[in-house]
Amino acid sequence: DPPPASAALTRQVAGPRFTRLPDIAARLLGPRATADDVALASVSVTAQWAFYLFGRAAIERLHPELLGAPAAIDRLSRQISDFSLAGLKAQRLRVEAAGS
Repeated sequence: DPPPASAALTRQVAGPRFTRLPDIAARLLGPRATADDVALASVSVTAQWAFYLFGRAAIERLHPELLGAPAAIDRLSRQISDFSLAGLKAQRLRVEAAGS
């Protein structure tokens, strides 16, 4: 079970970002995307940054070089963006192919 403070942290950190994300995901996935497609895409994108936020201690133990350098935040932001956008692009292709 997560500690009680994690629920408040999730609401404060993830809440505002997650309310805008489905609209962005829907636009990137295209008009054929279902509500489930958009929800799964939104959760997947959120999981990218949430993993680093909530799993930081484990990441620092396993790969200290990833988070220790001064440029790590910029590098991590690019990685999350590139990875998420590539996933959304692949999902859009799948959605469009399913609708043909």
